[in-house]
Amino acid sequence: MMDPCTHRSTTTALARLSRSRCFSIRYRLCPQHPFPAGLLDALVAYLSLLSPAEGALYEAVPAKKIVFAGDSAGGGLCLGLLQTLLTLREIIPSKTIRFHGKDVPLDLPAGIATTSPWCDITRSLPSTFENAKYDYVPPPPQRPGTIFTPLPFPPDHLWPTVPPRVDLYANANMMAHPFTSPAASPKGIWKGGPPMYIAVGEELLHDDGVYMARKAHRDGVNVVLERYEGMPHCFALLAPNVPQSQRCLKGWAKFCVDTVHDRVKGCGEAQFFNHSLTKTDIRSLDDIGTLTDDEVEKLIKAGRDWRIDGEHLLQKVWKEQELDS
Repeated sequence: MMDPCTHRSTTTALARLSRSRCFSIRYRLCPQHPFPAGLLDALVAYLSLLSPAEGALYEAVPAKKIVFAGDSAGGGLCLGLLQTLLTLREIIPSKTIRFHGKDVPLDLPAGIATTSPWCDITRSLPSTFENAKYDYVPPPPQRPGTIFTPLPFPPDHLWPTVPPRVDLYANANMMAHPFTSPAASPKGIWKGGPPMYIAVGEELLHDDGVYMARKAHRDGVNVVLERYEGMPHCFALLAPNVPQSQRCLKGWAKFCVDTVHDRVKGCGEAQFFNHSLTKTDIRSLDDIGTLTDDEVEKLIKAGRDWRIDGEHLLQKVWKEQELDS
């Protein structure tokens, strides 16, 4: 779902409010292009800004002038791309990568700016069900205790895949990896990362953003977290003219400007706005959420394991049918 065309109004608003350029990527989508296709496209796009191909019609953009921005799955992709860069910098002694015939430094962007980021693709955290009454996004139709099965889409040349998998985005065994579900990342993995902006509503993915913010904060990252009471998934994009969306869009753009100019200073606090924006509750990032980091990881990994079992059974049936035919 979605494309640079569907997000034109949002990218235009961000560009206008931040007085900056916006590079919107048409990355490959699942199910025909599962993980890591979209992540690879995002990495290539970033490297193309850092080191353009010969004859390109634009000049190289320094990493310190780039902010990764995205909503929902795009927000999760921004975090997955940052984790990819952090990992590559950790395992490659030179901290460079060969691209367009050059050794390109794997410099980190100036910041990460997301709204309603999807940080748990297993959708196992409590808000997935608890906040369903506030959101238009439906909760998952299944819960653990059943055999996990794919959504019953009409079959075509794209779905089901061969061999079959239970999830549109990735193989089941990858669904708790930090590149796909950043909220499941182990302690210390975000250390050295750039500042982050995360805005969420009272939505199904509320816990994704909140626990991601807390995890990054505890790893030493400067985090700006804003939570809007009663607002649904990606509210700033869906209803850009309501006051809450205007506040969010301005905060989103302001963060992009501030982080490029190194003006984001971590204070360890989150802002919780009431429905009318007349009251702001300031909370410590260390104290938000009712689950521990270990409990968050345990829930996401249980969601992964549930899908692994379902995928094994699905592939077993498929293999038997292939032999019979």
